[in-house]
This record gives sequence, structure tokens and C-alpha cells, in this order.
Amino acid sequence: MPDNEYKPSSRVTYNGWTNYETWTLALWLDNEEGTYSYWLEQALKAYQNALCGPVFSRRTQAMLDLAACLRANMRENTPTVTGFYADLLKEGLCVINYDEIAEHWIAAVIKDESGNKDTNVVV
Repeated sequence: MPDNEYKPSSRVTYNGWTNYETWTLALWLDNEEGTYSYWLEQALKAYQNALCGPVFSRRTQAMLDLAACLRANMRENTPTVTGFYADLLKEGLCVINYDEIAEHWIAAVIKDESGNKDTNVVV
């Protein structure tokens, strides 16, 4: 297979992300100012509202909550298509690692566990 030919992404990492689909969504969320600001705000809210429980740390709970929000947002904003294209779109959305993207956003707004303070934290 030539290097420039598409390879099934569900089996390989892509640019440091789980797969091509995850990287693509993360890129779109990071690269448009309005979208970036929106998801940064959502990450901050998720962290501020997350509680440390017996199973998950506050950071993990925030990540899970933000991932659920992100997944729901993608589902709500998916265009209606039919047939072959519907199958492709559904599969593409299913292989996105929403937890990985959410962790990226949570890390952007909180003090990480190694003690490096991120300047975006608002307490």
C-alpha cells in the first residue's frame, strides 16, 4: 500500500491520537476560535462541577462528564444522510475516542497531577 493511501484507522494511532477520526475531531475543536472557546468553557464547567467519589477522582469524573457531553453534541449535530454515507458516518463517529479528547480539554484547564499549574484555571 503506498504511503499516501488511507489506512484503516481503527487499528493504528494517528498523530499521537487513538485514530484518524479522533485526531480529526480534536483538530476541528482546537482550530476554530468559537469552537475552541466553547469546549474550553465546557471543560472548565465539567471540572468545577465534578465531585471526587469512591470510584473516580475529580479529574476522571470531569473527563467522563465532558466526554458524554461531547458525544451527545456530536450525535445531536450529525447531519441526516442515508444509505452508504450513513453507514460511513455512523462508523466514523463510533470509533472516535471521546474520552481521549475530553482528557485533552480537562488537562487544559486544571492543575495537572505533577503540580504544573495551567493558567486557564479559574477557581
